[in-house]
Amino acid sequence: MVAPVYNDDSVFENDDIDYTCQSLKAICHPVRIEILALVGNNAFNVQEIAELVGLSQSTTSQHLAVLRARDLLVTRKIANRVYYQVRNPRLLEFIEMMNEVFANPRATRTHWSRPEVGMANISRTSVHAAVAERM
Repeated sequence: MVAPVYNDDSVFENDDIDYTCQSLKAICHPVRIEILALVGNNAFNVQEIAELVGLSQSTTSQHLAVLRARDLLVTRKIANRVYYQVRNPRLLEFIEMMNEVFANPRATRTHWSRPEVGMANISRTSVHAAVAERM
């Protein structure tokens, strides 16, 4: 059994990590990112989304099904149409952040300074040893 991952604020259980990874896999497709960004906090039906992304309704429905399976979208049925909306607005912030970080990674550079006292002695071996102790 793999030990939980720890940070300063919380403990992530393995199930949480697996769920997060599966959700990221669902998001990480160009069409799905585009759908999430276009839909945003608005509600659109499949036909409207298909027109916005330039795909057939069938293909769009398949992408929407993947996003719904991970609970990333909520639906509302009005008459004979199903409307889709992003469940958590923070997901939109996350997509925006991913775009800032990955679309132009050299736009923001980290300026390294001299390591703080105690940081200078960190080596790959000591990091691996610390990880092994947790397991």
